[in-house]
Amino acid sequence: MSQSMLTVALASFYFEALCAWVLAVLLLSRYRASRFHRNVAGALLAIGLVQFAEVFSLLDSQNVLLWSRLALAGQFWLASALLYVGLALTETEGSRIGMGFRWRCHAAAIVAGLCAGLAWTDLVLDWVTFDNQVVAVGRGPLGRVVYFVLILLFVLGIAHLESLLRSLREPLRYQLKFVLLGLGTLAVYRIYNASELLLVSVQQFDTVLVNGVATMTALALVVLGFARSRIHQVTDRVYISPQMLYGSVTFLT
Repeated sequence: MSQSMLTVALASFYFEALCAWVLAVLLLSRYRASRFHRNVAGALLAIGLVQFAEVFSLLDSQNVLLWSRLALAGQFWLASALLYVGLALTETEGSRIGMGFRWRCHAAAIVAGLCAGLAWTDLVLDWVTFDNQVVAVGRGPLGRVVYFVLILLFVLGIAHLESLLRSLREPLRYQLKFVLLGLGTLAVYRIYNASELLLVSVQQFDTVLVNGVATMTALALVVLGFARSRIHQVTDRVYISPQMLYGSVTFLT
């Protein structure tokens, strides 16, 4: 990858992390009482953390392992947050489906927390030396297992978001469609990235641009979704009185 392309990619990572955090703060400040918005904000905070850590894993050569571990832990946070986004939409009081999915979310969150803790050990990520003496951060002895669990968590999150998108009715479907698509896009890229690390023990720099494009697209979809929801709420509140319309037409004629 050329230096100019790498610079653009790193700048996009900074911008995406900032956008994710700003949007999360706005959601928490305006919709603090809504569990759905709080969980979406948690997912945005997680992706901001991941992007921020991945930037410094490329810039801070002395602490690459530290930033790589932080990015991996953030991905487990993101995977858990996606499950709880779905839980906030499906859970109802006294519903067996809601209760069953709640316990599955809690179990997945516990597994994600354990894997995130393992990410800080040499069992998952460590320095890898090749034949030509090139040293890079790669998988440890348990790296394959942890990345497989990460893929599984994201797959579960996507499956539930997809089922939600199919089952939602109007006007909720109109309001949340692009938000769920954006979150799903984040999960799809993370599955791709983790799958690559299952095959190749070291992160490839070619995925930097793909990461930037995928994350930017996902954030744009989330912003578009909340913007459409806001516009829809405003238009629903607008009511034109027939008498007013008749009077206006009479005045113009």
